[in-house]
Amino acid sequence: LLAAFYFATGGGLVTTTWEVCSAVPSETLPPDEANAFDTRCISRGDEVVCAHLQAFEDCPEYYERFDLDPPSNPKKRWLSGTSECDWFGIECDNQGHVMQISLPKNNLVGSLIKELALLDQVGMINLSDNELGNFLPSWQGWNQLKYLSLSHNMFEGTIPTEWQQLTNLSTLDLANNQISGLILLPNNWVELDTLILNSNSGLSIELSEQVGTLRKLETLDLQGSLIISDLPASMMDLTNLKDLNLAHCGLLGTVPTSLGNMASLVELQLQGNKFTGELPDNLWRLTDLEVLRLEGNQVWGRLSSDIGDLVKLKDLRLSNTLLDGYIPDEISNLQALERAHFALSYFKGKVPTDLCALRDSTLRELSADCSGSKKMKCQCCTLCCDRKDDTCSMPAERSRKRALEDMV
Repeated sequence: LLAAFYFATGGGLVTTTWEVCSAVPSETLPPDEANAFDTRCISRGDEVVCAHLQAFEDCPEYYERFDLDPPSNPKKRWLSGTSECDWFGIECDNQGHVMQISLPKNNLVGSLIKELALLDQVGMINLSDNELGNFLPSWQGWNQLKYLSLSHNMFEGTIPTEWQQLTNLSTLDLANNQISGLILLPNNWVELDTLILNSNSGLSIELSEQVGTLRKLETLDLQGSLIISDLPASMMDLTNLKDLNLAHCGLLGTVPTSLGNMASLVELQLQGNKFTGELPDNLWRLTDLEVLRLEGNQVWGRLSSDIGDLVKLKDLRLSNTLLDGYIPDEISNLQALERAHFALSYFKGKVPTDLCALRDSTLRELSADCSGSKKMKCQCCTLCCDRKDDTCSMPAERSRKRALEDMV
């Protein structure tokens, strides 16, 4: 089965072979594509990742150069005469069952074979950052599979309905593909703690009340998908959720108050939607938040002084909204703040002096509407914008400072 997988993913091709540890020696490739010591060992950077022969004693130059001891159990090229368990990227248990297939960033091409599921003891597959494509295989009966990452490839079509039976999945990462169609999150993925589907622009997702059954979920990243339903109230049952990314999902209405009940949230990204209305008061109870992104929505009202309670916040982006009034002085309580963006909104007055004081420590980026006819006062902004014509530029004094730094 692994040999079939190898040939299906381009391992046997001379011109586009795997980056490392294929059965095709790189001495058959053009010299600029060959790996150092590849007639005996395959290196990636400053690490030998597999041996062409049986022993690493065939690579004395490498170990002399880096003053290292050879590994006790070096991996081998694929299709070598050794056990499959010794091949690069393969891990087995003591009985010789394949448990892991890990070949990220290895120039895999072609498509995946559905027969791979016959390796029914496999618990982890990581084939991210390759050039795999075609349709996702209709794997079923893969009861031990817990970790599946196929991100940053070129898969297309829908997510197979058979995958609903992968009930032991804890991580599913399909980000940055060309997956499309409508999916309803299965309520039997009860072991799932990480679901990443971002950057699949043709994907539509319906979030039903059943999403609340995914109680172990810690990361939910649907950025760029079209969510065709309201956010269900049952999301407040996801008490372990730490990272929630629903950016650019076409969401309408007001920011749900249920989000304010997710006390474990560390990152909340809602930018680029169509939310309106005032921000819910309980949003400022999320005291573990480190990232809060609301830019590009039509939310309005004044920024609550309770924002000063989010003392762990590092990244705050409220630009391009209808928020108005003064930036509360309490925002200077956010001593960990690294980015703060208020530009192209309707804030007035001045940026608090104590917030500017953070420019000497943590705060690297600060933007406000400090240019144009209706400008705010900001003596420390790294970017000044004019809401009237939607333009932004670096303040003249900072531009001169950067120019002097570039000359040094």
